[in-house]
Amino acid sequence: MAEIKKVPNSKNTKISKSNAPKPVSTLVLKDSFEKLKEHFQVHMHSSVEFRLNKLSEFRKALKHYNKEIKEAIYQDFRKSGQETELTEIIPIYQEIGEIQRNLERWIQPRGVDSPLTLFGTHAEILHKPQGVVLILSSWNFPFQLNLVPMISAFSAGNTVLIKPSELTPKSNSIMKKIIQEVFKPEEVTLLEGPAKLGETLISFPFDHIFFSGKEQNAKKILKKKAGTICPITLELGSKCPAVIDRESDVRLAAERILWGKILNAGQSCVAPDTVYVHESELKDFQQSFKQSLTNFYRLGELSLKENSDYARIINQKEFNRLESLLNDSLEDGGKILEGGEMDSGSLFFSPTLIQIQNRNARIYKEEIQGPILVLYAYKELDEVIDFLKKDPTPLASYLFCSNPTTIHKFLANTDSGGVSINDVIIHLANPNLPFGGLRESGVRSYHGYYGFLNFTYQKSVLKQGIFSAIRLLYPPYNPIMDKVSDFMKKFMV
Repeated sequence: MAEIKKVPNSKNTKISKSNAPKPVSTLVLKDSFEKLKEHFQVHMHSSVEFRLNKLSEFRKALKHYNKEIKEAIYQDFRKSGQETELTEIIPIYQEIGEIQRNLERWIQPRGVDSPLTLFGTHAEILHKPQGVVLILSSWNFPFQLNLVPMISAFSAGNTVLIKPSELTPKSNSIMKKIIQEVFKPEEVTLLEGPAKLGETLISFPFDHIFFSGKEQNAKKILKKKAGTICPITLELGSKCPAVIDRESDVRLAAERILWGKILNAGQSCVAPDTVYVHESELKDFQQSFKQSLTNFYRLGELSLKENSDYARIINQKEFNRLESLLNDSLEDGGKILEGGEMDSGSLFFSPTLIQIQNRNARIYKEEIQGPILVLYAYKELDEVIDFLKKDPTPLASYLFCSNPTTIHKFLANTDSGGVSINDVIIHLANPNLPFGGLRESGVRSYHGYYGFLNFTYQKSVLKQGIFSAIRLLYPPYNPIMDKVSDFMKKFMV
């Protein structure tokens, strides 16, 4: 039997005046940006071999610093090494591997057909890098959310500036060290600093901005860039619903939903927020939730608070927000079915199942970003679909169902960035699927080929031959041109 690891007596890293990131001067920012811009202009046609070699070096560096990465994330989140492998390191390896296998094919000019009216021409699409990319990423997965888009952007031929969240100082430090060992500062640069640094960087003329985080911050970016023309990728948080069809295996659904909720202590943009379960299956779900939690953490042998496999809340501010959210839910008629244990000193917040039928409650309006799981008992599935139609569009939605007709109905009548059927979150793990949001949950997508597309622009090229049918349309205009026009229109229907 595997040994249960106990939480060592150590304090969480907190942002204080002594360890808060120092401001970066405008001169340093300008110098960093100009170096990236100049390098791109000179080396905008970097070879595929060069990019792939850099990715190989980067992968070796990740392997070399594997232990330090896990320790850094543990200090920021108290997240276990195994969970760090699963949620932070493996996604980066996968992105590198996908690009190494396919970049040479992706970057080739893609020939396209020409209509008969352009007889004699050759048409193709070139994938060209956009320029200097700014990455502003959230704190909840500091390595994955910064490095996966960086890898996509760099492999597409861009230069990159990363500004990670100031809430994960230990992770940022080792990430910066790895980047500096592999890349020249004019290729990829990571700048640490307070939140205001990100606000300042937005004013620079980047060629693409990638942002992951809260909707209100995304709106600030859009407002600030409104007077410029700059493509912006937004990967935003949302309230991800999990719907359990009446005929589904509730025990299996509860186990999988709980797993998706406890990852990173629920601090994830794709964690299930609300579970819709048929009223006849309510008790079965509650019992299965409790049993799954016991199985995951072998409760009884060691308390969850002592178990090092369970992460902590990032900081006191987020802890207080979650506590307030839970308390408000109780005042709005909610009932805690499982969990509800908290310890402000260690930022421990247990997985908590709360049933609340009042959909006007605050907890139905805000993204939870924590280990609180809301349970709603429904009578008919159509009731749930109507809710989801009216709610803001989530980044992901989850349906547990084996009936093809019901699955089709759900997919046809609800919107979300992505969907997992009979599981949660795992659609992100398929590099052949785009990952991104819709409306309130984001703009544009990435991962694998879609990341490559996102950070390139498609340049249209048409080569004319010696003979040109278009010459028949040159002035002077005469009745013959009318006949040519009529002939052309026949082939355009």
